[in-house]
Amino acid sequence: MHWCLANKTLHDDILSQIDASNEIKYIIEASTSIEDSLKAIELAKNNKKFFAVVGIHPSDADDVKDGWETELRKLAVMD
Repeated sequence: MHWCLANKTLHDDILSQIDASNEIKYIIEASTSIEDSLKAIELAKNNKKFFAVVGIHPSDADDVKDGWETELRKLAVMD
């Protein structure tokens, strides 16, 4: 299952359902920005079913700040 952090209104309700489900084993949160990557990492730290993927969406690549590659590398190796 792919999860999207964009819809915050459903966030708590869906997390409760996921925690209670025996059918959902893992969820990948694919990030689209540095900010999303940080949120995904935090979500994965707090929920054993979530795995964070850090990254920049290709359509946003022209708008990233200098040094984004270094920042993503640091995020990618976080525990």
